[in-house]
Amino acid sequence: MSGQDNKAIVLRYYAEVLNGRKVDLLDELAVEDYVEHDPFPGQGNGRSDLRARAELILGAFEPYDFTVEDVIGEGDKVVVRWTATGAHTGSFMGIPPTGNRFTIAGIDI
Repeated sequence: MSGQDNKAIVLRYYAEVLNGRKVDLLDELAVEDYVEHDPFPGQGNGRSDLRARAELILGAFEPYDFTVEDVIGEGDKVVVRWTATGAHTGSFMGIPPTGNRFTIAGIDI
């Protein structure tokens, strides 16, 4: 798979899975042996754990909107610099909803 193909997959993840809340697309976009290098406490590896992570995030924050600021792809690596905005409307890792709005920024590889 080319760097361009990998970039397209990653961009679909942000646009369709997270922004579009279509978690079922992970069956198409993520490999079964997906490895999470920055897991939440108790999160393992694999597509099913990635699905659980996405469901946890989407269940706790509504709206949750990602903006991809930069994307770089080379070979089998894709780097995304993003900004996310939303509100804490559901329980998240034992923290009850606050209703607070937030803006966060991050980089994923």
